[in-house]
Amino acid sequence: LSRKLDEGVPLSALVPDLAFDHVPRIAAANLTFRRFFSDFALLRRPVIIEGLDLGIGKTSAWEAVRDLCGEMRLHKFSRVDSGGSAWAKLEQVYGLNVSLAEMMDDIAQGRARDGRMVFDSSLSYAERGLAHMGCARLLDRLVIPGFFTMDFFKRLPERFRSKRLPDPFAGHPSLFVQPAGTASGWHVDRLHSHFWQALLVGRKRWRLS
Repeated sequence: LSRKLDEGVPLSALVPDLAFDHVPRIAAANLTFRRFFSDFALLRRPVIIEGLDLGIGKTSAWEAVRDLCGEMRLHKFSRVDSGGSAWAKLEQVYGLNVSLAEMMDDIAQGRARDGRMVFDSSLSYAERGLAHMGCARLLDRLVIPGFFTMDFFKRLPERFRSKRLPDPFAGHPSLFVQPAGTASGWHVDRLHSHFWQALLVGRKRWRLS
């Protein structure tokens, strides 16, 4: 594919049926950026990359996230409403003011209730308000793999970085913190963005189509 693109063949003539019947697992050491970009990103195909150094060890990730971001506040929870029509069949529960540490402790000690979960949520500090989102200490620790450093909004010329075109991901990294057995409904990313997720603790099942 890379050779054909270099020869000037349009991508539309090269892209096969976008259906897939499996998601490959590839060791990071065996995957070049060029192959990732041409075989997966351009074709919008999922891939599991194993063995990445994310700056946080998996054996201590739960404690590390709690230590780095535990004081930050959660202003909403999500929970599944299987009969609902909302995006991803998720009901939003607002009006809360709970720390991330309290939420994580409830999950760890089996006290999480009503299927509540943190689903793709940004965080804030109570004293700084919602204008300052995101856990900067976690971002300082995270090592963003080279495969995922092409951030469109960070590459815009300075003249475009204004209130007219705000960065919708300014509050990232966002977090998923969920008790065992929680889920969401089928959904498409609201912005149709390409994204990556790092699974630090536990197990997660993705259903892709």
